[in-house]
Amino acid sequence: MDGRKQIVIVNQDAGYLMIDIANAFVSKGYRVTLIAGRVVPRKTSLNQQVRLEKIIVYNKTTTFRRIATWLIAAIQIYFKIIFRYPKSQLLIVSNPPVAPLLPLFLRNKFSLLIYDTYPDALVDMGVLKRNSLIIRCWEKLNFRVFKKAEKVFTITDGMKELLSKYVQKSKLEVIPLWADTELLKPVSREENPFLIQHGLQNKFVVLYSGNIAKSGDADIMVKLAKITEDDEIVYLIIGEGVNKPFLESEIQKHHLANCMLLPWQNTDMLPCSLSAASVSVVGLGKDVSRVAMPSKFFSYLAVGSPVISIAESESDLAKIVETNNVGWNFEDANIDEVLQFIITLKKNTELQDGFRKNSLQTSILFSSDNAYKFIR
Repeated sequence: MDGRKQIVIVNQDAGYLMIDIANAFVSKGYRVTLIAGRVVPRKTSLNQQVRLEKIIVYNKTTTFRRIATWLIAAIQIYFKIIFRYPKSQLLIVSNPPVAPLLPLFLRNKFSLLIYDTYPDALVDMGVLKRNSLIIRCWEKLNFRVFKKAEKVFTITDGMKELLSKYVQKSKLEVIPLWADTELLKPVSREENPFLIQHGLQNKFVVLYSGNIAKSGDADIMVKLAKITEDDEIVYLIIGEGVNKPFLESEIQKHHLANCMLLPWQNTDMLPCSLSAASVSVVGLGKDVSRVAMPSKFFSYLAVGSPVISIAESESDLAKIVETNNVGWNFEDANIDEVLQFIITLKKNTELQDGFRKNSLQTSILFSSDNAYKFIR
């Protein structure tokens, strides 16, 4: 065995963020192992020097399958570490949510990367009560494991504040999410094959691209389509999820010719589909505004899209939008107010250009360079 430091990264569902982090460690001379159910590359592939240890794939089709795959993954991770990597440094991501609790039963030195703050997220989403036995026990375990951690990374200032109830702030560090800026770059409307393919060259495209979940983030697109009279405005929803059948039925029921629903696009088409937006929509429900940051927001910035965000004014999403003037935040999803903003933006090309310029400038702060901040 060579004398290089070894890092084991744990994340059940690894995308471009984990690829960037793993590759960054390799570039700094580490022997890197990634424990994951699947790895989903975009333009940048996982470095061939990274050893991949497979576990069960995350299945979110039903609540039962989601929980089952979380628990099975945690067991698999535990045994892989104790038998194969008992002395390795660990970087454990909060996916599955119980993974950060594993160091209670391990002797490895470790750091945590908290994307979703559990059990707080379960309370905010109304799944469990704050005073329930599960929540109280989980919180006590968080105190113990966070105290043992060398470092606790998270992705927003709001989440850092939330996590400070478990550990002193000096141990917490914010490293923001980032977009795949190697892949995602602006594509001009004149040269955009996605616009040509779907006959949208002369349309003002309001885009939602992402998971179509029960939380209703994409529902606002259909609601806007119902009250929009300008036939040059088109609402485009791209993605998959449990709420997609409902949106399809609403579009058909109300004969919404101004609302399009498309599946996920191939990786090569992603820069074109995101660049098709005249303005992009991202939302955070009140139940998760403290504990989440949608990654699609950074993809919107990378292609220079103006943004409509629907989130509480104190959320980190709203603060980034307003501070960097990349669009407009609405604290409540008041459909009439959002539509009026869309109409104003459509008429004002100077305002559009200003938002686009600011989005591109802001995206520099959220590039893959952030992956190197995990290396000590």
